[in-house]
Amino acid sequence: MTRPLGKIDLRRPTARRAPRHGTGDDLGVRVSADAGQTWGAMSLVNDDRTDPTSGYHGFAAADVLPDGRPMVAWIDGRMSAGLEDEPALAEIYASTTSNGGATWSADTWVAGDVCACCRIALRSAQRADGAIDVAIAYRGATNDLRDPRVVVSHDGARRFVLDTLIAVDRWKLPACPSVGPSLTLENGGGQYLWFTGESPADSLLPGRPVPGVYLVPWRADVGATGLKRELADSLADASHPMLAGLGRGTLVGALGETPDASSRKVLALRRLEPDGSLTRWLFLGSGVKSGAIAAFGARGAWAAWCEPGDGQTRVRVARLRRCPGTTAPTWSESRPRCTRTRRFSRAAATRIRPSCCAPAVRPPMCRRRWRRWTWRYGTAPVASPESPSRPS
Repeated sequence: MTRPLGKIDLRRPTARRAPRHGTGDDLGVRVSADAGQTWGAMSLVNDDRTDPTSGYHGFAAADVLPDGRPMVAWIDGRMSAGLEDEPALAEIYASTTSNGGATWSADTWVAGDVCACCRIALRSAQRADGAIDVAIAYRGATNDLRDPRVVVSHDGARRFVLDTLIAVDRWKLPACPSVGPSLTLENGGGQYLWFTGESPADSLLPGRPVPGVYLVPWRADVGATGLKRELADSLADASHPMLAGLGRGTLVGALGETPDASSRKVLALRRLEPDGSLTRWLFLGSGVKSGAIAAFGARGAWAAWCEPGDGQTRVRVARLRRCPGTTAPTWSESRPRCTRTRRFSRAAATRIRPSCCAPAVRPPMCRRRWRRWTWRYGTAPVASPESPSRPS
């Protein structure tokens, strides 16, 4: 995660031996203050690393707070140390540093009864009065109910005073969903996006939502503030929700299948406008295994996804940039073009050169349209990019 000139590198150092229960993991962090040009030394964050039985630390999230302090939050199993490798109920702990990562604060307990294998999301923002809100989205696990929750601090992660349920979905699953929520935060509020799945045990109860990805606005002082809506139009089997800022709106992402006969697995993106309207889905990639999006500047964002190609798994990266002067753009579902109502263009794999960070091949269009083509692409092959089932 980054703020101006700030970057955090999360790693899992060499695993240590935990008696009777195999190996344990600690959380290692490096910090850069010059946009990744140089990096500080690796430092361990979790302060229970002297306990040889406490080895479950993973699914970490990071951010640089508005006051410049790097922050890390993670799922932790120290309350079940020595009992099992992966706890049935975990906790969330957090830590910050004020000296560039040389030392980290004592671990702060954030939340309990947490799903041990669903990623968390961390966001921070400063209010007009100077107060710093920090929000962590996670999935609960009490009585095997995997419903979305959020926990909030109003004093820069020193104390977390609000822990509330976002939606009463009653998704009962005595197993691991492996799909965490996502959220945005700005001026005391934002958007919250999550996935809910099948629940045969209570599927006949009134109000039980159908499986899919859902979106709801939320505020840092009360939680959810509106009606949730399903984002299932023109996208089948939506899962793995993602959110990122995109100008005054929000970039919404999910993995799913196209509605056409090909039913290819894609990274689907759309923009949520400030008035609550949604653009059409834009489909990226084919056979997508995982994906991620991140804000970039005032009007841009990055998208990355993993897909098969040339006998290996490769990473594709796209830069999303909004055209200057546009107010209500929509996604184009055809080849790159620009009209008065189409300000974004579709990414096509055939337009990407097979080299790292190569520019897109110029399509056959007039120069005026080429100047307005708002996407830039690049590729980088990797050996094994899939997210591990164990915490990392």
